[in-house]
Amino acid sequence: MKLTPITTLLFFLFLLPDIYGVDKSVKRKDTLQVVLYETSMDFRQKKNMGFDALVITEKKGDLYFYADKVVDTSTGKRVNDAGLIWAMEYNGDTYLNMGYMEELTFVGMYIKFDIAGNYCALKFDERFPEEIVLKEYNENRKYALGVVGGVTGALLAYLLSDVKNVKNKLWLDDKEKEGLILFCDTMEESFRNFSWSRNGSCLIYFFTEKDLKNLLKKNPSIGLKDEPKIEDVLTYFRVLNDQW
Repeated sequence: MKLTPITTLLFFLFLLPDIYGVDKSVKRKDTLQVVLYETSMDFRQKKNMGFDALVITEKKGDLYFYADKVVDTSTGKRVNDAGLIWAMEYNGDTYLNMGYMEELTFVGMYIKFDIAGNYCALKFDERFPEEIVLKEYNENRKYALGVVGGVTGALLAYLLSDVKNVKNKLWLDDKEKEGLILFCDTMEESFRNFSWSRNGSCLIYFFTEKDLKNLLKKNPSIGLKDEPKIEDVLTYFRVLNDQW
């Protein structure tokens, strides 16, 4: 077989890892310097675990990472019960442990929250790759959906199959696209549950209109327009956090 200059180059590049003994099956690992908060109460009180730590991960995006391994940099040893850690700070942003989600659980995954304080929230939409929410998705459970757009159909199918009353948890954003709001109140705590790899920390759940009405009742001095968009709700959370 006669090789052209281009095919020769491609062939060489393909063989290059083998020539130099590089295992192509080994995934690239990132090392992230983080601050650890063991519980939601610790986070609210700005009480970290008292040592510098590194997360070693093979899976990282702009808005999330998986904590495959957590190491105490002062000792070089692995952090015990790292799966129970409620939150981490990375590059000045707050990432919450999705193992604390009330309805869907993604063990070892930390997602960057748009708002962090007494109330933590984020707009959960198409910015997040489907691989996150479809990790354990069964193709045979898809539904035919008529949606405005925004959150992917595959994501909604997954949620419809696993989350109760998911349609009551959908919001519209400023562009009239559907999205979800992940929310937690750090002033609430759940019981420690080792079987679910959880400390005594607040849970993260999908925010509903009913949840918003309850917050408005607790904070009557802070108003919000009728039929608010996702961005309006997030701004409301920021105002609430600033009041404390």
